[in-house]
This record gives sequence, C-alpha cells and structure tokens, in this order.
Amino acid sequence: MAQFTVRIELHNAHSSTYNSVHKDLHHVGFTHITECNGIPYQMPHAEYNYEGNITKEALLEEIKGIVFKHVSSCGILVTQWAGQASYGLKKVQTNERSS
Repeated sequence: MAQFTVRIELHNAHSSTYNSVHKDLHHVGFTHITECNGIPYQMPHAEYNYEGNITKEALLEEIKGIVFKHVSSCGILVTQWAGQASYGLKKVQTNERSS
C-alpha cells in the first residue's frame, strides 16, 4: 500500500472549520498521528497521514471533495513517501491514539 502525508491550508477559515474538515478526513481513514521508530507522534496542525491503494492524484481529488464541502478556497499538498524522519513532535499518549 502507498503511504502519503497531506498538508491542507484552508483560506479565510476559522478553527471550527478546520475541526469539521479534520472529523471528515478522520472518518475516511486519515490520521493525525505518525510513527517514527515505533513511537507514535502527533503530527503538526493540518497535516495528515493516509495509507491505501490509491495514486496521489486520486487522493488529491478525494481530499478536494471533502474540503470543498466546507470552504471554497484552499491549498493542498499530497506527498507519497517510503519513510519519514521527524524532530520535536509531541509523543502521543495512549488515550490520544484514535486521533
């Protein structure tokens, strides 16, 4: 399966709109948690991971369909990757694993 990191910037949006988009993305399999060396970390705000049998172009279209239900203008970056390195991310506590 392919692995992706997605960054979404909503233009002229309130934090409540980000929360709604986050819930919709989480519902279809996006996560706000990444693992490095087996340790789960919280990703930066408005960044998500996704894993699936899909191309980056098709994933972009899926994300646009979700985001445009909430805003009319945004920026989206989809990156397909084979590994990650991180620094300074907050470790996820056991009760936060479902985010």
